[in-house]
Amino acid sequence: MKFGDKLVGLRKKNGLSQEELAEKLGVSRQSVSKWESNNAYPETDKIVQICNLFDCSMDDLINDQITDLKQIDRKEKNNLAKSVDSFFDYISKTINMFSDMTFGSGFKCVLKMGLLALGLFLLGLFVVGVTSSVIGRLFGFLNHGYVIETVIHSVLGTIWLVIAIIVFFYTFKIRYLDYYVKAKEEKQENINPENKEKIELKPTEKIIIRDSNDKSYSFLSGLAKVVKFFIKLMLIFFMMGIIPGVIGLGVVLFLSLIHITVSSLFVGIFISALAAIIAGLVILTVFIDFIFNKKSKYRLLLILFLLSIVFFGVGIGITTYSFKNFNIKDAKSLINDKSVIDVKYSDNLVIISSGLGDVNYEFDESLGDNIKIEVKYNNKINMVETANEDYYGADTLVIYRETKDFNMKDIYDIVIKDIKNNTLREYDNTFVITIKSSKATIDNVLANTSKVYRYNQTKTDNGYKLDSITHRINEYNICESEVRYNAFSNEIKSSEGCNCEKIERDNSVEISCE
Repeated sequence: MKFGDKLVGLRKKNGLSQEELAEKLGVSRQSVSKWESNNAYPETDKIVQICNLFDCSMDDLINDQITDLKQIDRKEKNNLAKSVDSFFDYISKTINMFSDMTFGSGFKCVLKMGLLALGLFLLGLFVVGVTSSVIGRLFGFLNHGYVIETVIHSVLGTIWLVIAIIVFFYTFKIRYLDYYVKAKEEKQENINPENKEKIELKPTEKIIIRDSNDKSYSFLSGLAKVVKFFIKLMLIFFMMGIIPGVIGLGVVLFLSLIHITVSSLFVGIFISALAAIIAGLVILTVFIDFIFNKKSKYRLLLILFLLSIVFFGVGIGITTYSFKNFNIKDAKSLINDKSVIDVKYSDNLVIISSGLGDVNYEFDESLGDNIKIEVKYNNKINMVETANEDYYGADTLVIYRETKDFNMKDIYDIVIKDIKNNTLREYDNTFVITIKSSKATIDNVLANTSKVYRYNQTKTDNGYKLDSITHRINEYNICESEVRYNAFSNEIKSSEGCNCEKIERDNSVEISCE
């Protein structure tokens, strides 16, 4: 490699223009141009200056046998020293630029860069806040979810701060500093050195004069590489969430396709799922191309993405219109079986359902203190189970639903038949519980129940209806010992050294132990 070619490479690698190099060596820019084009050769003292400037040996510079600049790179300053030099060179040029600018131009420059900084700050608040919240919800199933969200927020905030710094300084460089350096070079060629005038930059001009062959300052390039690395990691993380979503949409697409003749509802779902899959694949393609530094056909991808949004809206519209013709029916019409449970009243007896909704009480004086519990349900899906529990001193009979090993085809036939008939149901609400006994017995059971549970009681033609059933007693056991509270005797039993207190408020009881 010839001397001139090496000089060009070293100059550009260090971010110097021909004018700047000539100024450092005390020669004209034309001399540097002749050296780089191999039309002339510098004097020995200039070669020594060049070696000192670029921190290389004279043999490296003039020996034509060395054909790779990387061999010279090994003998150059370490990256940290180069970055520091580049940083101070950046600061020096910035100070010179403001000293050469008029007050009006400098004020406009500061104002516009301040607005850019404010915009980056506000955008960062939105992006970091929304992103950390979404990622935190994705990992919400883990313990200490709040801690995870806080850590993610801090990491993303740091990454955004670095990105904002890169954008701010790089924008300042290409919008003002490069323009200033170029304008100064042009001025120096056209004015008398003995009668220099102030250089007034015009930031309002839209033309940015920049040599596309010049490299950015090394400290900015280093920060940009770090930011780009973290951005790629974030994109990989987002891809881990997008890929399962696309797979799930593929399942929805297949199911809606095989049922597309059943109802227009499935037509809308099919179109929406297909559009969402296309949009997801476009996003994945852009992410993958960016991660592996591949060129993307952005125009085609943008057209596909916009079309997917349009068709997604069409699908949602069709789906919404289909729901307009649907009727809401009571799922109780699916009930096809009944279980009867006989119970004898006892002191402290409480009868409760576990998550099965309302409970109906009907008076039947012929039963006396005997209690008959009727549970109506769909035997293709569920079965009825009971359990006796000791809740706060109550002899509690719990009625709960047990999911049986049902035939999936039975559920499928029910749902598809309803959709064909434009019907919607709450399929879980297929239990009806009716408790029959004499009024005195029912009143005693409800009195017991009110000691442990809160509920709304409505009078019916022949009894009561209970709904909104919730626990009345809350425990705050800090002493980590066994504590038992009897709601009927109001006694609190705990291990020695554990102090407990009963507090009643708003129809609820709090047992605080510490």
